[in-house]
Amino acid sequence: MVGQVVRWVIFGLVVFWGPALAAQPGFLSPPTDVQPVESPGEPALDVPLEPEPAPGTEPDSGPPPQPERPLTAEMIAARREQVAEATDLDEAAVKRAGELFDQAEESLSRAAELALQAEVHRQRTETVPERLEQVQQRAEELRAAPVVDAGAGLDLPALELELAQADRQLAEVRQNQTAADSRFAARADRRREVRNLLFAAPERLQEIDRQLDSPPLRDEPAALHLARRTELRARRILIEQEIPALQNELAMYDAEDRVDLLRFQRDLQIQEVALAEQRFRQLDERVRHLRQRAADQAV
Repeated sequence: MVGQVVRWVIFGLVVFWGPALAAQPGFLSPPTDVQPVESPGEPALDVPLEPEPAPGTEPDSGPPPQPERPLTAEMIAARREQVAEATDLDEAAVKRAGELFDQAEESLSRAAELALQAEVHRQRTETVPERLEQVQQRAEELRAAPVVDAGAGLDLPALELELAQADRQLAEVRQNQTAADSRFAARADRRREVRNLLFAAPERLQEIDRQLDSPPLRDEPAALHLARRTELRARRILIEQEIPALQNELAMYDAEDRVDLLRFQRDLQIQEVALAEQRFRQLDERVRHLRQRAADQAV
C-alpha cells in the first residue's frame, strides 16, 4: 500500500515539474568541456590505414621483376662470346656451355620452320575445295582423252627419244603413286602421333618452367647457368610454336578427310600410271620393231 502511494507521488512530480526543469539551460545537453577518449589500441579515424595483404601472400617489397627479353639467335651468339671470354670456366664447362648454345640455336631454327609449317597447313586447309576440284577435273580429262597411237610415223631416232621421255614420265608417276599410297596408309598413325604430342605439350612446358624457376646448381658458374637457361628458354619457344603447327595439321587432315581427298588423289595416280605404262609399251614395241627391221636390212 505504501509503495503504491510513493509511485503516485513520483508520477505527480514528473507531470507538474518536468516541463519546467526541461526548460532550464543545459539540463539535457552534455557538458562541453569533456573531450572524447580514444579506446586504447585502435587508430584514430582520420589516419589512413595500410591495406592488409591478401591471405597467403607476402607484403609488397618493391616493383615486380621485369620479364626477360625474347630470345633471339643474336642473343645466343652474344652469350656464346661471353662464355668464351669467361675466365672462371674450365675446359669441360666451356664445352658443355657450347653444347647448350648449339641446342638453343637448333631449337630456334626448328621453331621458325614450324611457324612456316603452321602457315602451310592453314593455307592447305583453306584450299581443300579447290584441290579436290582440280583432282576431279584432271581425272575426268584422262577418262575422256582419246586413245593415241604413240610414236606413229616417227623414225627410229625420234622414237628412241620419245621412249626415253616416256620412261622418265612413267618413273615419275609411279613415284607419285607410291607417295600417295604412303600418305594414305600413314594418315591414321600420324593423327595418333599428333594428338599424343599435343596432349604432352602442357606437361613439357610445366617441366621447363619448373627448371627455369629452380635456383642455380651448387657451385655452378654463372656463365654455365646462363647457357642452361638459354637452352631451356629456346626449347620452350620450340614447344610453344609446335602447338599451333600440330593443331593446324590436324585441322588440315579433318578438312581433307571430310571430302575424301586422299582417295581421289590415289585414284588419279592409278589412272596416270596406267596411261604412262600404255604409252611406254607402245613406244617400246615400235622401237623394237624398227631396230629389228634395221638389223634385218643390214644382213
